[in-house]
Amino acid sequence: MIIDVNTAVGRWPFSEAQSLTPPQLSSLLARAGVDLALTSSLEAVFHEDPDEDNRRLFRQLRGYERLFPVPIINARLAGATGLGCLRPVQSLRIGLRRPRPMPPAVKILPSYHSYSLAGANVAALAAELAERRLPLLVQMRMEDERVQSPAFRVPPVPVDEVVALARRNPGLSIVALGTYVAEAVTLLRQTPQVRVEVSFLDGLDVVGTLVRKNRAYARRLLLGSHSPLFYAQSAVLKVQTAEITAAVRQAILGENARKMLGL
Repeated sequence: MIIDVNTAVGRWPFSEAQSLTPPQLSSLLARAGVDLALTSSLEAVFHEDPDEDNRRLFRQLRGYERLFPVPIINARLAGATGLGCLRPVQSLRIGLRRPRPMPPAVKILPSYHSYSLAGANVAALAAELAERRLPLLVQMRMEDERVQSPAFRVPPVPVDEVVALARRNPGLSIVALGTYVAEAVTLLRQTPQVRVEVSFLDGLDVVGTLVRKNRAYARRLLLGSHSPLFYAQSAVLKVQTAEITAAVRQAILGENARKMLGL
């Protein structure tokens, strides 16, 4: 089973070519061999209160069993830590068709929603997610800083803030989305429970190099394509062509995510 932990649907304001509807994304992922994908709303990235975008996402993804809706929370908003968007959604099914009363994870974008991971609201959110055993997806960046619109520069989430958040919340499963190689190495080396996905990792046999650096990293690497902003097939091939054992390849392509999500 191949599981993609970083996909989205909706409109990306800087390029129509990077905007996809649910059927388009599902078809694209199927061609790349992806069986299941964690999917969020692109519109929610730019809205102060993403609640309506999350509700729309859950409606749009009904019937697309390949796509699991992941809500985006703006932790800076008063009351955001109440996780109102996580009210039971009986129509959501995950894994082997068994009902699941909650989304598989929650995503935050601190840089786009203008807050620090050191804030009190993030602390409360982290504590509640840890209690519910829900992973927290932290979007480090949406775009390579070199290609951002000159009028819309958004800095990446500081790596040291993710490290500090992980150390304050040892029971919280954190996934860093969109890390560069140096950031991934820092997170893997300095935190015991932070996982990273491969979409922004660049370089010759970068996945194999990370695994050879420390064999334990293989258990904390996940497939993430960052579709539709990046090509799904590129992420899959990055793992499939890596100089790693078949068992490690299977773990990164899906087994690590399956265990994290409790599938």
